[in-house]
Amino acid sequence: MVFHKFSLTDAVTKAIEQKLLAAGYQVEVQDGPWEKTEDGKYALKKDRLPQDKVVLVISPRIGGFVADTVVSDYQPTIWIVATLLGKDRSEIYRGFHSTGWKSKISSERWKYSPPKTTFPNFDALMAKPEQAAIALNESAQLISESVAEDLRRR
Repeated sequence: MVFHKFSLTDAVTKAIEQKLLAAGYQVEVQDGPWEKTEDGKYALKKDRLPQDKVVLVISPRIGGFVADTVVSDYQPTIWIVATLLGKDRSEIYRGFHSTGWKSKISSERWKYSPPKTTFPNFDALMAKPEQAAIALNESAQLISESVAEDLRRR
């Protein structure tokens, strides 16, 4: 998929941006001020976010293809946590959105959308990288619809 210049991060970001614009929100996409912590993880520096703006932070948890078992289809899978921060950086909203693989431990708090496309096995997935990219783009659209729907209710 590198050959096709596909980026899962770009697909999710653009899909959410388009859905929010269509819903009437003003949107300015920025790559946040993330810093590597001592334990090798990354943390968002909230104090360095743009001032006087409400900010939606999208934090990916899983992105790619997952098969539950050796006989399961490969599912395009995206899990994100969306956090809306007020101008004072207080948390206004926190939503958990997923598509594709549905873990039993995540089903309670994650809003789930079933994927539109799956692949019967690893060979089928690898044989058509352009179809894999399309499937992940479809999944990004499902995630963006889920986020926009939640925010419309706020």
